Amino acid sequence: GLGLHLWAQEHYFLDAQLAAEQGQEPPAASQEPEPGGANAPEDASPGALADAYKWRDWWYETYCDWLTLIERHTPIGKRYILDVGCGYGYFLRAAFFRGWDVDGIEPSLRACQYAETLTGLRPWGGRYDRGLTKTWPAISALWLIEHLPDPRHFLEWAHRGLLAGGVLLVAVPNDFSEIQKRANEIAARPFWWIHYT
Repeated sequence: GLGLHLWAQEHYFLDAQLAAEQGQEPPAASQEPEPGGANAPEDASPGALADAYKWRDWWYETYCDWLTLIERHTPIGKRYILDVGCGYGYFLRAAFFRGWDVDGIEPSLRACQYAETLTGLRPWGGRYDRGLTKTWPAISALWLIEHLPDPRHFLEWAHRGLLAGGVLLVAVPNDFSEIQKRANEIAARPFWWIHYT
């Protein structure tokens, strides 16, 4: 399966503690691609990427908490996860540092480029339901299904993509308001749908 290249383990550590545990020096902060920085993908721009970068340490801790929950239900020999809608790759990196083999799917070219720069792994570009026939012990979908016109289709696909006893991690925003509800009614959109990406 696809895994992070060994050089990613040697050169990209999120925190000094992990590097010290493995007997290696963490990279200087400048080695992680900064949005708009010299070693970022050409088309990486501020916005969501800048926010992800700014909060990356907090998100790393959050992702580790979520991975701990998944690990309670996933045997050590089956630590392989597919992150659907992997974005800029921060969850992939957290999983890798915890010993997981990781794959990602991402429709955004910009996000795929950044994830590759960050992790050494080039996520599969495109939609989740095209051409993938593999099964996984764990699948994650973080802030994904609210962007899909048919979340049930995704959940059925994910169910087929999990090994028996597999774990599906789903995170969705909890920011629905009366204004959003009314806008969706006027636009004749389903209540969960934020926008199609």
